[in-house]
Amino acid sequence: MRKIKPSTWLIIILIFALILRLTLFTGLNWSDDPGYANDANRVSHGTFYLGNWVNGMRLGIIYPIAFSFAFFGVNDLSVALYPLLCSLGSIIVIFLLGKRMINPQAGLIGALLLAVFPINIIYSTWPMPDVPLAFFGALSILLFFKAQELNTGWKRRMLFGLSGLLIGWCYLHKISGMIFILFLCPVMIYYMLKQKRIDWDYAFFFFGLGILVLAESIFYYIYSGDLLARYHTVTGFFQQGRAGLNPNMWYHPRNMFNFAHGRYLWGNKYLVQYGLFYYFFAAATVFLILRLIFKKDTKWLMPFFWFITLFAYLEFGSMKLTHFVPIHKLARHLTVLTIPGILLIVYSLYTLKPKWVKYTFGSIIVGFLVISSIYFAANTHQYLYASTYDIKQMHEYFKGYTKLPIYVDLGTYYHLIFYFQYERNKQIKNFAFVNLTNLHNSLIVVNGSRGVLENSLGANMVPGFFQKPLPQNWEKLQTIKGPEIAVWSRYNPEIYYIK
Repeated sequence: MRKIKPSTWLIIILIFALILRLTLFTGLNWSDDPGYANDANRVSHGTFYLGNWVNGMRLGIIYPIAFSFAFFGVNDLSVALYPLLCSLGSIIVIFLLGKRMINPQAGLIGALLLAVFPINIIYSTWPMPDVPLAFFGALSILLFFKAQELNTGWKRRMLFGLSGLLIGWCYLHKISGMIFILFLCPVMIYYMLKQKRIDWDYAFFFFGLGILVLAESIFYYIYSGDLLARYHTVTGFFQQGRAGLNPNMWYHPRNMFNFAHGRYLWGNKYLVQYGLFYYFFAAATVFLILRLIFKKDTKWLMPFFWFITLFAYLEFGSMKLTHFVPIHKLARHLTVLTIPGILLIVYSLYTLKPKWVKYTFGSIIVGFLVISSIYFAANTHQYLYASTYDIKQMHEYFKGYTKLPIYVDLGTYYHLIFYFQYERNKQIKNFAFVNLTNLHNSLIVVNGSRGVLENSLGANMVPGFFQKPLPQNWEKLQTIKGPEIAVWSRYNPEIYYIK
């Protein structure tokens, strides 16, 4: 029987991953993504400078979405196309890294595990910078090691330059995209100490990195007169004690292991974004440390150092250079750890002996991770679907009203204008800054999708009488009842006509 090539298996895994991602499609949801989509629409219509505000300066995510809008129009698929392609690209990159580290079969197992990793599935069709950041960072590291394998020559220098350029591209997504140099710079020092000489070819890495950083600085200097506009904007925004910042040191460990109050949350099936991977990662790490002690096996140390340097910054880093402000923590920020984490699990399985133990035990673990990960990803998809269900119902309802002004909360506003392809921006309005007592012949949404009245920050922006009996000239037209899933079952938006 003819043996199937690893490249064929990789294509099969990619097709499987694509089907999985389209089935569990996220689209526009409740984070920074409505703002990215709105800014991308502005760019696609020729507004290239978006102003000095944090998310509007993340050109690495905004410009590719704008490019997608320009070619495919404004819709759910076009807004998610860029992270989707990056997610599939990540599967190819982990295959190449696993092939380089162990063998093609190990690369395929890594590709399969990444294909089903819940957070990679969830954010593969969510227009956010996290999956692209993980992809381009891993690709940069792959090219760096490919360059390192060469002795000299322009191919080596070009690979280093391209590696640095990709880190620059990560930086254009978020300033924290620079995180990968925390791994690569010590690696450069390690190789130079090992070779007992300065490797001047590394200068091409920093040249590639500097090209995009300098280009962005010049761009903002031209438009705002500040060469360091991005740094000043970001550090000015993330102040210590700022509402919404999460400095909790237990946040990441708790989420990684689905823990709270010292126990596993058996009842939590939504937003288990890492599945059970980190239990196996912890076991693999302990096993590999023992191998290091007793077998002197050091081959796994590079991906481990990759993982640990990034995790250390994401856990203990600072939002500012001048003084310590605990770094903001969100579950999606650990997306950059997925590839090195999976590589360590795969490597630990490949070191098991004898062969029957490796294949039997390995098959059970991989099979369990695949099934459990799809389960958690599917449940998270249900949660995210429920979170935007009522917005989509509003969109359908308001299609019949083309003339009347529509007043909604800020979150609902950005979603609705997206679903209307930014063609009704003047009709749909944010009610937070309007005197509603003077309104007539208008539509208004009470208790929008985010449960704005239960959110302390949002409630401060809502006119006070929303929480009292509504005026008599408000006629209820529709109550939108969403799926009975988790917290979203409490939020049933009501549409009123103001006479």
